[in-house]
Amino acid sequence: MERETLKRILECHQDWLHGKNTGKRANLSRVVLSGVDLSGADLRGADLIGVELSEANLSGAQLGPAKWEGCSEEDEELEPICRARSSVAPI
Repeated sequence: MERETLKRILECHQDWLHGKNTGKRANLSRVVLSGVDLSGADLRGADLIGVELSEANLSGAQLGPAKWEGCSEEDEELEPICRARSSVAPI
């Protein structure tokens, strides 16, 4: 995914989290984000089903609750999160 596209998705997600009409919940399902710097990102409520996060920087990121079903097996450090399979209420 291109950096600018991801940036725009995260901006729209922030608007969604704050209840703005311009907002839209982030759908990053099945997106490859390996090695991407997501430090400090607020991904609460995002659709992260099947997302590939190996070697992504998630320090300070807010990840829950989010949809995590189908996480990559390579993401061993996320295994507890993947097993929890958190979900969010529909919008």
